[in-house]
Amino acid sequence: MDGQTIYAAVEGDSAVKKWTKGASEGVQVGGECFYCMGVSVDKEKNVYMSSAGRSCVYKWSPQTNITTTAAGQENYPGMESEHLDAPEGIYVDGNSGTVYVADFSNNRIQKWEKDAHNGTTVAGLSIGEGGSDHESLSRPSSVWVDDETQVVYVADSANERIQRWSYNALMGGTIAGGSGMNIDF
Repeated sequence: MDGQTIYAAVEGDSAVKKWTKGASEGVQVGGECFYCMGVSVDKEKNVYMSSAGRSCVYKWSPQTNITTTAAGQENYPGMESEHLDAPEGIYVDGNSGTVYVADFSNNRIQKWEKDAHNGTTVAGLSIGEGGSDHESLSRPSSVWVDDETQVVYVADSANERIQRWSYNALMGGTIAGGSGMNIDF
């Protein structure tokens, strides 16, 4: 994603693959990533991979070729702050290294500070319950964060909407879509 390299989560191969400009095929990085759903790269070129099948986010360092768990507890799904359940999309803040995770089965977005052992809910309800009101998410599949304002944007898949959550907000606002709000198309 630097103009010369692209990374892609390849769910069927349980891997993240790296393609460099001119390459005829991708090269696997970071070991196995069971049901790999998301990938993000930080400014040090560390590759983050969300494993829905193992309920965690891995971090692979190209400098050391070591893969560690960056968020969640590998193979222990749950709704407590130290757990994830089927994480999908991820975003890594380019300034701080904070990892944002679309915690799909817990219906929330979790923020994991660098080297943290617990996440903080920044969108949706921390108790894992889904819904269609402005406080809730249902099956979030992707997340993007404005590094300057800390505004969180969420693809709220079961509600067919894009939600915008301001920094420290208790509710989000729908900026696109919204079948969960009974909007006819």
